[in-house]
Amino acid sequence: MHVETDFKKACRYFLQHGCGAFYTDEGAMVSGDFANYESETDSSNGIANVSILTAPGTIQDVYEDDFVRATFPGTGGADDTGR
Repeated sequence: MHVETDFKKACRYFLQHGCGAFYTDEGAMVSGDFANYESETDSSNGIANVSILTAPGTIQDVYEDDFVRATFPGTGGADDTGR
C-alpha cells in the first residue's frame, strides 16, 4: 500500500492508479475511483480538490484544506508485502 500525505502528490498518484482512499481532518474516508481534479485556479472557491466516484452516479469531493492523507492499496509498498 502506498500512503501519501501531500495533497498534490496524492492526486497525481490517484490519477495514475485510478482508485484509492482519501482521509479528511474530520475523520471521514472517501474511497473509490478517480473522477476529476481541479487546481486552485480552476476551482470556483480557489481551493484545489479531487472528485471521487464512490458509487455509480455518486461523486464526492475532497478539498486540499481538509486533506490529511491518501492510501492506495495494492500499488506496492511495505503494506503490500506478503499478499
